[in-house]
Amino acid sequence: MSNSIGKFKINRLITLDFLIKEHPIEDIENKKDDINLAIKSSFHPEPQENLLFVDIFLEAVYKREKKSYKLFNLNNRVVFELKDINHVLDKKINEKGRQLLTTLASIAFSTTRGTLNEKLRGSRYDSFILPIVNPTELVPKSLIKTTKQEKVEKESVKDDRH
Repeated sequence: MSNSIGKFKINRLITLDFLIKEHPIEDIENKKDDINLAIKSSFHPEPQENLLFVDIFLEAVYKREKKSYKLFNLNNRVVFELKDINHVLDKKINEKGRQLLTTLASIAFSTTRGTLNEKLRGSRYDSFILPIVNPTELVPKSLIKTTKQEKVEKESVKDDRH
């Protein structure tokens, strides 16, 4: 199918790092508006094995007055098996590759939400739920070709054929 963004499946899930700190802050579980959440993602292809590692890193920090208290962090890796990993091997990806990375980032983030829920169960933070995010924001802009870059490349390929 020409409109397909690639065939993939989840190969495995790995929690690379998890840390929780119980602070003696009164009623912290009800102060969700004062918790800052940092979310980062990274993509690491392993072309020899047709794998793509998508890492989601979360860090929750409670800020009160001039002090910051790290509450928890989680670094979760979702390993995807891709039939055609070529979309993500270039330094910059095209629209089809962006769609694929956005889809995989969305799956990795949702999977991380479940992992975090399980890790926080029974702690003071067990009512914390990761917010819904725009998955396109999880794909670093530095990986994406602009439409202008794609057009120049297509014209270059046409010129090379003549």
